[in-house]
Amino acid sequence: MNKKKVTLDDIAQELNLSINTVSRALRDCYDISEGTKEIVRMKALELNYSFRKPVSDYNYDQRKLVIIVFNSFLNPYYSIMAEKLIKRLKDKYLLSVFPSSSYELEYSLIKHAYEYKTAAIISFLEPNEKTENFIHNNGIPLIILGRECQEKSLDDIFTDDFNGGEIVAKHFFDLGIDKIAYIGPDNVECSLRRYEGLKSKWKELTNKNVPFINCFSELKSVLNELVSSAYISGIRGLFCFNDVTAYKVYKAKQTDNKYHDLSIVGFDNLHSQREYLPDISSVGYDYNELADLVSVTLDARLRKQGNIKTMKVKLPVFLYKKD
Repeated sequence: MNKKKVTLDDIAQELNLSINTVSRALRDCYDISEGTKEIVRMKALELNYSFRKPVSDYNYDQRKLVIIVFNSFLNPYYSIMAEKLIKRLKDKYLLSVFPSSSYELEYSLIKHAYEYKTAAIISFLEPNEKTENFIHNNGIPLIILGRECQEKSLDDIFTDDFNGGEIVAKHFFDLGIDKIAYIGPDNVECSLRRYEGLKSKWKELTNKNVPFINCFSELKSVLNELVSSAYISGIRGLFCFNDVTAYKVYKAKQTDNKYHDLSIVGFDNLHSQREYLPDISSVGYDYNELADLVSVTLDARLRKQGNIKTMKVKLPVFLYKKD
């Protein structure tokens, strides 16, 4: 027996509101209070209300809209990956790139994407709980790229960040460095895995701890101050969250001779993809394999009916050492 489709009237009756108010709340209209919008949205999720037909109801021969979500124009990693994804997907799908001002995949962005009949989303950002519920209830294919998502129903393709940290720890140990540190954000999942790998291996090799320098500031002065303090404390090996952070430390090293014995390692090996970027030691991986996996996973989600095994893929990493 088919389940009755939930309507605006059903939501309105549940909340004792008018159909017009419910409709305007779900469309995020300015004249509806944020409190009312939140109540209506949560009730809609609870009742499994859908704004449109699920993706499977559309003919696959029609080009579907796929959006790519990231949060920074400053990091070349995103442009590199977007370029590779677009190359693989442009002939099969309509593509749109969505920059976000947040470090998580927000509900408001997903809701608007869904209303515009987005068939699937590729995101470099982790969804918050509200976003996860909306995606689950409305059956939107979501592929998380570069983050190990704990939500079992979501596809995620990511690098082995923990092992990356282990490799860097062994590198610093082989160089005879006595004291190392990690610098990066403490609110990004892959950053924490990189640190944990570094810390675990360094503890095994030296029985010493590794300081975590929390920094995700774009301000050069803030980063320079943190690096200077670390160096004064005896740090001679610095593992940076990504190459963009490492480049800033590298520039400080070039302009101030006091850092001559500071060893720097980044993450993403951007120089391998953009030769004009500084050539530094960095944890790398196969960019093409990463993009291929996303393409294959997306095709599987949009071509097939029924249950498909969730993709949880961890890519191996290596250490590129600057000569």
